[in-house]
Amino acid sequence: MAAPEAQPSAPAARVEAPGGLEPVVLDAVLAPARAGLDQARSHLAATVDALDGWYARRTGPGHTYVRDGPEAIHLIDAATRQLYQVRSVLVGEIRADEDERAVRVDRLLADLRAERAAGQDPGRPDPDQPDRDGRAR
Repeated sequence: MAAPEAQPSAPAARVEAPGGLEPVVLDAVLAPARAGLDQARSHLAATVDALDGWYARRTGPGHTYVRDGPEAIHLIDAATRQLYQVRSVLVGEIRADEDERAVRVDRLLADLRAERAAGQDPGRPDPDQPDRDGRAR
């Protein structure tokens, strides 16, 4: 029993860009992860069919339930491989996002400290200095 064809991909995800810029189409970014999930879904759908045949002990012309059990195992393994590939890509993307975010936060903090040092915003308390009671801000 072969895995059914993958579902058609969803429309491209659109994200509104800040400042009135054109929306960014993330189809190229989402396509590999989406394709992996679609393949896993396809394997799981075929697994359900194989398990139905196994448990119903279906036998017909050119088909026997005896093949359904091992085929279900093969399809579960294929779905698991796909999900681990999608997971691996997502973990990498999350780590890269965390790194990029840390750089932006560090840059923002450095800019704020530079503004305070230049005396541009004397009204705001310095987050690096404790307040009057000695507590961190």
